[in-house]
Amino acid sequence: MTKRVIASFLLFLFNVVSGCSNGPVYTISDDYRSVPPRTVVVLPVGGTVEDANVKRLFRLMTFERLKSMNYAVFDLEEVDEKYLRLGSGRFKEMSPAEVSKLFGADAVLYTTITEWEEKLLVTYASLEIEADFELFSRKGKRLWEATYSTKESDIKMDKTTIEVTVIKVYEPRIQRIVDAAFSTLPFRPGGKEEKRFFDWLPEAGS
Repeated sequence: MTKRVIASFLLFLFNVVSGCSNGPVYTISDDYRSVPPRTVVVLPVGGTVEDANVKRLFRLMTFERLKSMNYAVFDLEEVDEKYLRLGSGRFKEMSPAEVSKLFGADAVLYTTITEWEEKLLVTYASLEIEADFELFSRKGKRLWEATYSTKESDIKMDKTTIEVTVIKVYEPRIQRIVDAAFSTLPFRPGGKEEKRFFDWLPEAGS
């Protein structure tokens, strides 16, 4: 066995049993700091991911996270009812200001899964995820944005998990992404956690 083959094999093992992620990159505008929004519409998740379960989990976890932070979040069924009534094409053409006006909301949250790459390696799975979260005011101004990416290559899979469902394995990974991204958004007074994460996290580009 040559040194090159041995090195490649060791690198493969390292990648299989390791995972990596960077802290969320985020920005908060002065508009948010001056007039924090109270009511928020959480729109259906966008991106190129075909699995509806993945998008549903991202949206539901985002919804629950905002509620725990004491934001008044519009019921998802109410949002979906108007979404279906207008048609997805028309809804996507609407500006954040138009969506806010439609619901009478202070802000609109957009979630986009910009990367979702999964690979099966015998009994292990590799998953690379990147997601972008954007909060717009009723005037259409971006109040907050956070992007978070992570890659994990040590997700152990058994035969039953692979054959029945993979989403149960990925669910905690999605939760960690949502929690990491929203750690940069201020809590409203009365939320479950008063610590202002955004005061000590590094600003984008720093």
